[in-house]
Amino acid sequence: MLTKQFPDSLFFIRNIENLSPLQVLHLNSIAFNANNLLQSLRAFSALKTLYFQSSKFEGTITVQEIYNHSNLEELIMDYSSLDKKFLQGISGMTSLEVLSLFSCDLNGTLPVQEVDVSGNELEGILPLCMGNLTSLRLIDLSSNRFTGDIASSSLTALTLLEYLSFLDNSFQIPVSFSSFVNFSNLKNDLRVLDLSHDYLQGKFPSWLLQNNTKLKDLNLRDKNFTGPFQLRSRPNPEILRLDLSKKDIPDPTNMTSVFPNLRILNLSRNIFEGNIPSYFHDMKFLWALDLSNNNMSGEIPEHLAVGCLSLIFLKLSNNKFEGQIFPQVVNLPKLECLYLDGNRFSGGIPDSLSNISLLVLDLTSNNMSGKLPRWIGNMSSTKEIAISNNNLQSSILVEFCKLDNLLFLNLSENNLTGSIPSCFNPSNIKHVHLFKNRLTGPITRAFYKSTSLVTLDLRDNYLSGSIPKWIGTLLEPSILLLRAN
Repeated sequence: MLTKQFPDSLFFIRNIENLSPLQVLHLNSIAFNANNLLQSLRAFSALKTLYFQSSKFEGTITVQEIYNHSNLEELIMDYSSLDKKFLQGISGMTSLEVLSLFSCDLNGTLPVQEVDVSGNELEGILPLCMGNLTSLRLIDLSSNRFTGDIASSSLTALTLLEYLSFLDNSFQIPVSFSSFVNFSNLKNDLRVLDLSHDYLQGKFPSWLLQNNTKLKDLNLRDKNFTGPFQLRSRPNPEILRLDLSKKDIPDPTNMTSVFPNLRILNLSRNIFEGNIPSYFHDMKFLWALDLSNNNMSGEIPEHLAVGCLSLIFLKLSNNKFEGQIFPQVVNLPKLECLYLDGNRFSGGIPDSLSNISLLVLDLTSNNMSGKLPRWIGNMSSTKEIAISNNNLQSSILVEFCKLDNLLFLNLSENNLTGSIPSCFNPSNIKHVHLFKNRLTGPITRAFYKSTSLVTLDLRDNYLSGSIPKWIGTLLEPSILLLRAN
């Protein structure tokens, strides 16, 4: 590391062109014209540490003149004459780690309004000095390793906060959020509240819902709050996204009257039982519904199949649903992703699905029987098809050759027979799983043009012949499984 001190200012000016690799520069206790000096410093492109202590300048130093040093990490300017607006522009120096401005005749309030240190590995309790940043409007502490009791931390002094995020840490709240009850801006202007993946304890802070009229996104996934989850006594039409997954809620509360305009609702990984409640029929604006990993049973009710006209994403995985997948009448014109895996559905794949432009269809691990329907070939936009671990007795239809956009196919653990159509060559497909069926014949030229193929699993079939040479031409094969043929 190159370090230099210059007692002779004239020497410094004349020899500056020879010092471009300089990283540390001391200019303490000198007298200079501020503008001329700082222009000359532009030659130091590698400069990381700059000292200007007790220096006397003609004019004042502005942040624009310092800003040219984008790699500057330490700036020590104690007892120097600075422009009054110097601090307002210091946030643009993204590499700066240390700033010392002792006794620089600055006045007014510290102009810091936003602090974002998310996505680091910071640990320990929050520093007490953070409580002095009383002008803060936004703090994002998410995805770190902070610990300690938030209720007694320095955050409680920042009453002007409008946005506060501390998800994915190890904070603890022993009793409640009562320390934040007087944060009027946080309550009234709060749009997004994400408390997921924190080790929060105590009662649920119901005042956040009772007093807030602008909240749109509430995420309480995987929380350990005690006491009941109390909703507002009157409708809250502003909330558009609600995530109450993994909270061990025994019964789905009637969300319709309280949140009439919900777009996204996640109630997965709870302990719901019984049928799907009828109030979902009234959720005409709902885009995404996740009821997976509960203990629900019965059939998919007609009110869900025809009432949720805006539904794009439906996930009912890992429950005990049974019977036909859908009633005869289905009116879900916008549905794109359908996850029904891990249930007890039986019968054939219903023709009612043929009128839906699905991108994802997952019927894995059910009791489906019958044949693969020919209309699957009309699902030209489909990206993923998973119907493994069922009782399908069919061949792989030549209609599959029309699925040019397919990325993932899993028909494993069925009773599929016949050969793989040689025309089945989706250009972008990455993963194919056909193991544990009764497929016969040679591989022929199936997948010949599927140059993006990563996984080809044909284990436990009755395939014969030789391994085709074109397999060696695939660009990205990582898993090739051909045993037990």
